[in-house]
Amino acid sequence: MLYFTELSQRYTTRWWFLALRGLLYLAFGILLMLLPWIGLNLLIYVVALGCLIDGLNGATAALLGRTIRPLARIMFLKHLIQMAFGAFIFAYPTLVVHGLILLVGGLLFFRGALEYISLIETMRLSNHRLLWMGPAVFMALGLLTLFSPFSDYHAIALFFGLYAVLEGLARMGSAFHMSDLLARNEGRVRLSRAARELGRILPPLAKGDLLPEMSNSLLHLDLRAYRRIVAFVPHPDDLEGFIGGLAYLAPAHFTQIIFCGGDRGIWRSDYRSLDSQAYIQIRLEEADDAAQLLGIAETRYLGYRDRQLVCDEDAIEQVLAILRELEPDCVISFEYHKRATPYAHADHLAMAEIVRRAVARYERHDALDFLLTSTLLPNRFLDVTAVRRVKLAALACHISQIELTGAIFPLFEKTLTRLWGLCVGVRYAEGYRRVDVDAMLERLDEAA
Repeated sequence: MLYFTELSQRYTTRWWFLALRGLLYLAFGILLMLLPWIGLNLLIYVVALGCLIDGLNGATAALLGRTIRPLARIMFLKHLIQMAFGAFIFAYPTLVVHGLILLVGGLLFFRGALEYISLIETMRLSNHRLLWMGPAVFMALGLLTLFSPFSDYHAIALFFGLYAVLEGLARMGSAFHMSDLLARNEGRVRLSRAARELGRILPPLAKGDLLPEMSNSLLHLDLRAYRRIVAFVPHPDDLEGFIGGLAYLAPAHFTQIIFCGGDRGIWRSDYRSLDSQAYIQIRLEEADDAAQLLGIAETRYLGYRDRQLVCDEDAIEQVLAILRELEPDCVISFEYHKRATPYAHADHLAMAEIVRRAVARYERHDALDFLLTSTLLPNRFLDVTAVRRVKLAALACHISQIELTGAIFPLFEKTLTRLWGLCVGVRYAEGYRRVDVDAMLERLDEAA
């Protein structure tokens, strides 16, 4: 239950719950604009009080042993920091508000930059001049906020109030749209029940039917375009942590290729007595359990050991043979530029370079999309808000990694998915860098 500490889906997925949240956003936004001093102080102290209460509750649970034993210290420290942050907000409310304004400015500039990168990689400037105005506006607003931060409470309150009103209207609109969809699905539900009574079973809902729709087509990753996806990952559990949402949502045939067995990833003392091959077998069985949960059609293990993976001719040819056999129209790998990844693990970088060079040699590279995960420069995003629980449940299948998958990896994953979600206006999103393969080939030729 460590992964499901948020509100139960019994309420958060109901249309009236979304409508109520939208109404609260709307009311609070109006309060901020009409009574800025009262509204802003209320916002500050509610956030601070929430941090203190939640931190105290979590720290108490960790001390009394209501969390998994190896995670007790980690969880206690996490909630202690949360309580300290709440106390800091009480002590320095003005500083916190200005920090939030600068954060908003940074996100606006970052979103504009991502859209700019996306346009460069997909379109010619001369043919789509008007589309370049959107990223320019976002970047200009971000710079204005960063270098000319609001200096008084009234302007800050107006800024947040306007945002809250717009967010409230959007949430209420989404709620009523959901209500309409539920009403239209009632007939299907009644038909399904009648079919079961008659002994007939309706076909299950296809994975593709779960795919979300995002408003920004330039940044949206459309999984419906793919027939066969091949994902290359360094170790067991890397797929779940980085691209688990995509794997679960993709309607295409999905193949996972694991390079290294994870023999050095020993986080629990009771596994230290095992020989490497036995431990690798445990890691691969956990990967199979997670793959079954995510609906992955096939998993292959290439037999490399941790920290022994190097980019050589044999490895490149091995990946090239897989591409020729499976003929994918989408290949997913890891970021190969060391400075552009948040986790520059040696195996990750080596695998990324192997796959990069194999794709460059692949005869049908012009018929596929090449996507990179674990990147700080994404230009495609996938909304995984509705399926993130499944993604974390798949990560939890790696029981041997409980100290990593129980707190550290979910916190790392949540930080990135929340950041990418903020960039495209959703709660959680996975970010990918779509590589221009022709440009990549030119750079490889120049480096040769």
